[in-house]
Amino acid sequence: GGGGGGGGAGGGMGGGFSKITFFGLNTSGKGEGLEGTFYDFKMTQGKAETETGRDKDSYIDILQGFKKPSNFKNSTAPPRYVSPNKLFTKFFFFPGIADSEAGPAFGSKDSKAGLWAAVYSGKFKANVSGRYRFVGTGDNVCAVKIDGQIVLDASDWGVFKTERENVGTLKQLGSKAGLPIYAGKWIELGGMEKSIDVIVGDQGGTFCAFVMIQKEGQTIELDGNGIPKLPLFITAPLTDPEKMLLKDLPPDSLSGPIFPARAASSSGAASSLLSPR
Repeated sequence: GGGGGGGGAGGGMGGGFSKITFFGLNTSGKGEGLEGTFYDFKMTQGKAETETGRDKDSYIDILQGFKKPSNFKNSTAPPRYVSPNKLFTKFFFFPGIADSEAGPAFGSKDSKAGLWAAVYSGKFKANVSGRYRFVGTGDNVCAVKIDGQIVLDASDWGVFKTERENVGTLKQLGSKAGLPIYAGKWIELGGMEKSIDVIVGDQGGTFCAFVMIQKEGQTIELDGNGIPKLPLFITAPLTDPEKMLLKDLPPDSLSGPIFPARAASSSGAASSLLSPR
């Protein structure tokens, strides 16, 4: 959230509903990268208004379900709207856009600003060895889970209370400035397939987030805008239109490595996250 203008690319959907947005691409249920589902906590599946509190604490309470997906399946889970449309994304990068763009990107035209989350799930092949950690920012929500454990909470509020290191401050990214950038836990990657879940979301206003990856021993340098010169976490080769969305990043960020990913929906794993009751 927070003030400031939004706009920029990634707003409305084209007639063919395949326009690339910052939230990913609708490819009719199959796609490269991780599969994203949109949740709107302001309305039910029938689009009636929910009684969920609109304040920060109520929102943070709901988000705790990301830690243990089973929390979202029990009878006390708050009602919410779950988009039938899935988007596939190869990267996580949102340069200070109006957070009201999230719902329409997933085809949920009735979703207004605030109190939403998008969860992207799948499995990725770590075809590199060594220790790595995720680095990112989130206004308000951005966190990464590997094999069921949260390894980065880059949310500006520290939603999940996990250990993290502040590695810099964003000077400018789109319409956002002053956001802290965090690094998470070191994890061992060694040619193994790992499950991954990434959650992004916002309480309202402007939404900004990104997820990068750092190899142990690599220093974090910030560019003139305060953006880390680290590789963006990318799960499939990028097309030219996708690269256009990433024009605000330092060139080093698109230089790889690529971590090939596949959606987890084939195994049914993704559907359990924040599933409606």
